[in-house]
Amino acid sequence: MSLIYKKVLVIGATSGIGEALAAKLVDNGTKVIVSGRRQDKLAAFVSKHGKDKAEAIAFDITKLDAIPQLAADVTKAHPELARVILNSGIQRGFDFTKPANIDLSTLGEELTTNHLSFVHLTVAFLPHLQKHKNETALIYTTSGLGLVPMVRCANYCATKAALHHFILVLREQMSDGPGNVKVIEIFPPAVQTELHDEKHQPDIKNGGQIGMPLDEFTDETYKGLLGGKDQIPVGMSKGAFEGFELKWQEIFKRMTEGMKKMMAQHSRNLPTRYTHYFRNVLVSPASDLNKIPQRMNSPASDVMCGLLKDQLLKNAALQASANVHPVTETPTDSLVGYSFACPRRSETKYRNAK
Repeated sequence: MSLIYKKVLVIGATSGIGEALAAKLVDNGTKVIVSGRRQDKLAAFVSKHGKDKAEAIAFDITKLDAIPQLAADVTKAHPELARVILNSGIQRGFDFTKPANIDLSTLGEELTTNHLSFVHLTVAFLPHLQKHKNETALIYTTSGLGLVPMVRCANYCATKAALHHFILVLREQMSDGPGNVKVIEIFPPAVQTELHDEKHQPDIKNGGQIGMPLDEFTDETYKGLLGGKDQIPVGMSKGAFEGFELKWQEIFKRMTEGMKKMMAQHSRNLPTRYTHYFRNVLVSPASDLNKIPQRMNSPASDVMCGLLKDQLLKNAALQASANVHPVTETPTDSLVGYSFACPRRSETKYRNAK
């Protein structure tokens, strides 16, 4: 890990999980750039670990308009940076049985801190990470409460659930590049940090004693990072993750594959993975019509099968002379015009015929 994680930017490192992970990285030979709102905490971290191992950047991630400049400044000063940990987070309790007591500005701050800022940071740092030849990574701290919510902090759970879904989709999109960006998600349980301090959640007493000891959480998380995992549930979060989340993600994968096939009928600008089903068919000899199923899962898909069979028959001579080319990142105009534009019209005809 020390060779891969030569330098890491940790955003949200002034206390709790972020500070602990940053310290763990330093202890194992990684140079860290720590960032957060509290300059005094950042200065203390650098003083403790040494300027040769750590440096600090004070930044408030709720200032969304300033995030692009932060990314530009950091990547210019550290062009070798290949790992970014996004860890910032706040938790507030809301009782919607008393709507007059709901502070919507506080709710909005929680949404911005826990979700919107992560999306903005992702967009800002991705271009830099995608340029690297070797593997890079975006590492997100979400929460087990993004899988199973807790009644007293509805908005916090919602922000973590939203971020979790965003990460799942981002990982799928990044799987084909450009670049080699690994998307990693850490699912903490309740951990003994200042997240639960009564300063911010006055209905909680001795909040710092709630949950898993921070050092145990840090050790288990670091072990998952060392193991190359892209999903790291820790402590009690493992119950929900292994109990139903993995099964749900199997459904997500099947739906994603189904959407790829559906979008192959309606989109002109598809990466190779969206057209893999049609590749062999379009370059096969006309005798291979049996490769195309009689029916699929929708009228549009059924129409596509018929169109492909017609296309094979009409282009038999061209295929024999090797003038039909495989579907690539940019399908040929002739194939796009027939295979991707016609189904929409043909599906209408299909419905009318019924």
